[in-house]
Amino acid sequence: MKSRLMFFVFLAVLLSTFSGLAQPIDTASVQVRIEIPALHQMEVVEDVSVSFSPSQLEDGAPLIFRDVGHLAVRSNGDWMVTVGSSELEGVVVYMRPSGDSDAAWQRVDSQQGMFPGARGTHAVRWDVKLERITEDGMPTTDTQRPDGQTVGFAFTISST
Repeated sequence: MKSRLMFFVFLAVLLSTFSGLAQPIDTASVQVRIEIPALHQMEVVEDVSVSFSPSQLEDGAPLIFRDVGHLAVRSNGDWMVTVGSSELEGVVVYMRPSGDSDAAWQRVDSQQGMFPGARGTHAVRWDVKLERITEDGMPTTDTQRPDGQTVGFAFTISST
């Protein structure tokens, strides 16, 4: 037993003596940079359009549709959805994402609205507001237009 103890003591002294002598022969480092391009996918899950009768705008109050359509957006980077709509004579079309009553209404008929989003997967629904106007900007009560008008929307997604 004494010889075993002596052997382990000798081994411990030997290892502690040579452990300070061990040094690396050479060192090297490699840096790798990978750039992943932004990928965006947008799918129209439910059609984004509204139908209305001009008589619904007779009193001059805006006509608001909530939770219209459904877009599925999947992206590995920040994105921007640009929205345009068909133009209707005497009607101004506005949109905003549903569920955010503080979001500003953006005009999308004669110009395009731009709605940003962050990377990830998002289900986007829309609120649509229609206002009847004339060339002088005043509300009109023109009910001579045909019933059953429809406003359609076009969407484009891009990187921000």
